[in-house]
Amino acid sequence: MSKSIIRLLIADDSADEAESLSNALRHAGYLLKTQRIEDISTLETALGKEPWDAIVCKSALPHLRISDLRQVLDKHHSACPLLLITKKMAADEIRQAMVLGVRDVFVQGDWIRLGPAIEREIETGKAQQAHAATAETLRQLENRYRVMIETSQEAVAYCHEGVYVDANPAYLSLVGCADVDDLRTIPVLNLIDKNDHARFKSWLRKPNSHEGAQEYLALDS
Repeated sequence: MSKSIIRLLIADDSADEAESLSNALRHAGYLLKTQRIEDISTLETALGKEPWDAIVCKSALPHLRISDLRQVLDKHHSACPLLLITKKMAADEIRQAMVLGVRDVFVQGDWIRLGPAIEREIETGKAQQAHAATAETLRQLENRYRVMIETSQEAVAYCHEGVYVDANPAYLSLVGCADVDDLRTIPVLNLIDKNDHARFKSWLRKPNSHEGAQEYLALDS
């Protein structure tokens, strides 16, 4: 990971312990911008001011439970990963923390894994954001083309293995069907003139060939 500045929220009721964590990460070579929080109010203020890359939270804080922290993150639509620091924690407690969205758990003072874990979560977050952006772009394109097809005066249908999957209103009107569900009960071949059956079947077997546009004689319903 490049040496970009990691914006880190540290949820800890001890300023000395928060500073110890920051110093350990800086000593390991990480560039940090940190802010200590210890209750809902300071968390709300921090999230409202700027985005953060990760939150490292001390377990069993008297004024900031994991469930409360999770609710605030959801309220702010923040995908900031949450890492938990604990002196001692039972397996059931760790499991419950994971259910609430904690990404990893570390023993206080053992910082060897913490830096790489923060890097991992940041990179995972970036990948998820990129995937979400790509999915949204694809959704918008699909909607745009759907509108174009639906309003087109040209008859357009989509078939798979000789069975109708979808069609625009112009195509439905052409074949005399009220909706796509009616069309799906009709094999595509039934609408092709018998003299063109052989050629049409041949095309179905190799629809990805480079033969270009094909024309077939259709039956008038």
